[in-house]
Order: sequence, then structure tokens, then C-alpha cells
Amino acid sequence: MELVANGCSFTFGHKDSLNSMAPDWVWPSRFNGSKGFTNVVNLAVEGASNDRVVRTSIEYFEKNKGIDLNNVVLVVQHPTPNRGEWFNIENKLWIGYV
Repeated sequence: MELVANGCSFTFGHKDSLNSMAPDWVWPSRFNGSKGFTNVVNLAVEGASNDRVVRTSIEYFEKNKGIDLNNVVLVVQHPTPNRGEWFNIENKLWIGYV
């Protein structure tokens, strides 16, 4: 079974992150290889907004259409509501604000 986690620094971690990898002390990492989960995907980033969490969760499942949804658990940790993001058309990138 696969665990897909998304959120902000409460899910990704806020220190000890190395090479943009979540540290092993954050809650999604604690499930890797245990509790029946053979794979853990952590989509979270520090300072994420609810907008980003929803967008990247949808993008993950769109890019991985071959996933057996009967064997996936998605856990979303919602960040504070005053965060947001918008798409900059000129630079073709998502911009977040806190």
C-alpha cells in the first residue's frame, strides 16, 4: 500500500531537511516500510498553502494514472488559511505567499 502525504512544514519538516528531502522524523517518514505501507510519497513543502496542497495532490494523481487507487491512502494536512498562491503567466511558475 502507498501513503501519499501533502501539507506544509508540519508534514515536510522545517529543519534537518537535506537536498529537499523530508527528514526521517516527520510523520510521513515514520510510516515508510511499516503499518502496511511499502511506499511513502511526501509532496509537502515548507510554507505551502492550501491552494498548493490541492493543486499538487491533483497533479500527482494525474501524472500517475496507473496507480491502483484501492492501494493508496492520501493524507492532507491543511496549512493556515492566510497562505495562497497564484500562477505568473510571464514566468510560467507558481508563486506562493505567506
